[in-house]
Amino acid sequence: MNLPDLRVRLQNIVCTEDIDEHPSAIENLKSEFPHTIQLIERTTPTRPRNCYEWALDLSSVLTQWVGELRLPELFAGLRFVSTLIPDLKEIPESGLRNDDLILYFDEQIPTHAGLATESRVISKWGKGHIHRHALLEVPSSYGNEIRFYRNIPGSVATMKFVNYVRTHPDYGAIEELFEEKFGHAYPR
Repeated sequence: MNLPDLRVRLQNIVCTEDIDEHPSAIENLKSEFPHTIQLIERTTPTRPRNCYEWALDLSSVLTQWVGELRLPELFAGLRFVSTLIPDLKEIPESGLRNDDLILYFDEQIPTHAGLATESRVISKWGKGHIHRHALLEVPSSYGNEIRFYRNIPGSVATMKFVNYVRTHPDYGAIEELFEEKFGHAYPR
């Protein structure tokens, strides 16, 4: 198999195809590029979650509300994950257990997240669906560097996201709304 070409084609699919068409487009690649990618779950565009929200099991109500504010870098994206990495325990690939966190990087920038499962990865591709795949059977934009971490409980990751929101430079503009909506669930 020509892995670099497969990854470029996967990139084209996730960037240009209708999300509902991703599974069939990926399946159709098998005739040209034999691969082991399997659709695990179709997602709904009405409740979009990105790969970080999914892999870290962040509160979808919280992340969706914050994301809808559309403030610069105030969402569960690469900046949030970058602040989280120092708190994670990095492990060797040989020490992976099911549900450990797998982070992909491009030039030291986190680009994608998934979960380890039986020598494979389960991950959510952008706003698209959840797939089981080999480590490098991912779109090319996810980068070529892969690191492995012990995952943290979703409640801990969510609290770290709350702290990220509260320390964001634009927090003052939303503080009253945020605390009214979430302060009782996430006390300081």
